[in-house]
Amino acid sequence: IWAIVWLVFLFKFLYANALFFKKFIDKLILTFPASASAVKTYYMYQFAQLLSQFYSAWISPIVSLWLMANIFSNFEYKKKMIEIKKDMAAWFTFYESMDWSTLFDPVFVQIMHVWEDTWAIWEVLGRISKFYMNQFSDKMDTLMALLEPAMMVLMAGLIWSIVAAIYLPMVSVMEVL
Repeated sequence: IWAIVWLVFLFKFLYANALFFKKFIDKLILTFPASASAVKTYYMYQFAQLLSQFYSAWISPIVSLWLMANIFSNFEYKKKMIEIKKDMAAWFTFYESMDWSTLFDPVFVQIMHVWEDTWAIWEVLGRISKFYMNQFSDKMDTLMALLEPAMMVLMAGLIWSIVAAIYLPMVSVMEVL
């Protein structure tokens, strides 16, 4: 059990202090099939929600993207926010900056493209964030349903090892007697 505690501590330490490790783990999370969909949906929700709130407060897109880059914890999304910010400072649109990125849902990218033509952003982003929040909840339920059998096997192994730790010494004492 101490090995598990030590590994968790080491993981947290490396993730907080080693940039190469953080980059690797964040990239791994976005490419691992079981977690990628839920993580991307979560960041789509967070992106739409924050952008909606920033626009309703009349904060410029460039400042909004800088703030979101500081809020996001995933390195890949943080880097993409900075790239979009630089593109927007060079007079590119959201659509042009997000078009070929795999980090964004293609439907969301198209909605942003339509928004840039119509300028009805506040309501649209609020509705999109609610949609992604519901999707994220569904994906987390699915992910938990997938993890449940593995957790049951892990618990069974833990209980078996406790039982074995109690009964094996008793059996060896009985053999001596």
